[in-house]
Amino acid sequence: MAFSGALRVALAAEPITAVTDTKAEQLPEKAAADDKAIAPFVNEGTRLVVRIDLDRAGLTAIEDLLIRAVPAAASAKEHDRQVKTLRANVRQVRQLLDAWSKAGIRRIYWLYNSGDPLGGDRASVLPWGNIPLEMVVPLDAGADAKAVISQLDGLHAGSVYYSTVRSDDVVLHGFREVVAAMRARRGAAPPELAVAMAAAPDAAARVVLIPSDATRQMLDRVYQSVFGPSETSDIPAQIANTRWALLAINTAKEISLAVRIQCKHAAVADRLATSIHSQQLAFSKAAEKSRPQLARALTGLEPAAAEARVTLTIESKRLEALVAALMQPRARSAEEAIQWSANPSDEKHKASMSNMANLLMCCRMYADDHEGQWPKDLQAVVPYAGSADNLNLWLLVNPAQPKRRPAYAYLPPAQGAKTGKAIVLYEIADQAEERINVGFADGAVKVMTKGQLDAALGGHGQKAITSPSPLR
Repeated sequence: MAFSGALRVALAAEPITAVTDTKAEQLPEKAAADDKAIAPFVNEGTRLVVRIDLDRAGLTAIEDLLIRAVPAAASAKEHDRQVKTLRANVRQVRQLLDAWSKAGIRRIYWLYNSGDPLGGDRASVLPWGNIPLEMVVPLDAGADAKAVISQLDGLHAGSVYYSTVRSDDVVLHGFREVVAAMRARRGAAPPELAVAMAAAPDAAARVVLIPSDATRQMLDRVYQSVFGPSETSDIPAQIANTRWALLAINTAKEISLAVRIQCKHAAVADRLATSIHSQQLAFSKAAEKSRPQLARALTGLEPAAAEARVTLTIESKRLEALVAALMQPRARSAEEAIQWSANPSDEKHKASMSNMANLLMCCRMYADDHEGQWPKDLQAVVPYAGSADNLNLWLLVNPAQPKRRPAYAYLPPAQGAKTGKAIVLYEIADQAEERINVGFADGAVKVMTKGQLDAALGGHGQKAITSPSPLR
């Protein structure tokens, strides 16, 4: 759910400035094929393009990598259980891809256009929440149109929310309103899209992101939430100077990744590459004790800058080491272990902070869409949370106190007020609780004592709006 909310912000509709300071690039045949397949369905609002080549989707390589990365469990029985579950999941995906291949499906595109309608309450049927992804399947040589339509219809059998239709030499699938919007779409694709598709290495999967101003703001917030404020890193500032980013995934015999980021100027690319490498070194050093395997896997991983582009390649062996390291549990120091034993709810307090951060993001998105007016209560942000269930059964539940109803108090700021540091959300706590998570209008979530919160509210806490949620 958190992903769908963040992606909703990232792909918000913003005008894109045409490329004016980079020389024109010659588009190879693969880009021309991509243009022909998706050209009628892209315009200036297109933010995301994902292409999958089914003939090259090497599931065996993916399965082998994940199995090798399964961490050593407490018992051989538990390890075998995890491997068995992983193999079963891969087998289901392989069966689906085999059926698609028999129908003649060779390429699949997923698109996101910022002008598409959101799902609202219907979004509960979407696995990615309220992000209306568009599916485009070209009818390449040998494809059986009826079989292709049947396979795509089977993804959501019996659902009244989805539509699968043929449009000339492609089949479209998605949310009904989205498919209708695709067929009526007019306009030219952003020039960055063609350049990015041409720059993508020849790979089984390619993901191209054309950022808007809102995308860059979201990436800045994500960066700060992951790494925290850093006076030595200017990565967030460089994000504002990017034109596009792409990820290419090769899944032939072995898996490798390639990341390319196009910047506005060569100097920006140099600074961004340097900043990424500096942050990687700092992260590796910080992880030496708690995540030594991850620190070793990151050693030597360095992006390169050429002209106005940053590139980063992760080969198979390093990728396997990274995946294995990420699957390993974090080791706690002796001091942390003692603190954990004394305060077993610490992780749940952090989970509550995450819930609050997502609630604040939903509220800020609502305000962006309503001329700065914040929602009157938290139930109003259902379209931004993915679904009513995501909101009520997850976000409005405090993991540290799952039976407490309501869990959070909400203080909507006045429209047009300077609300950057205003308290708008806080945990409803017992008198005995010393630490309380508090959310601010700028999206930050901090820990305060009850006395600090009472003093900051100055009696305004009585005006807070509570939104009870049903028990799971």
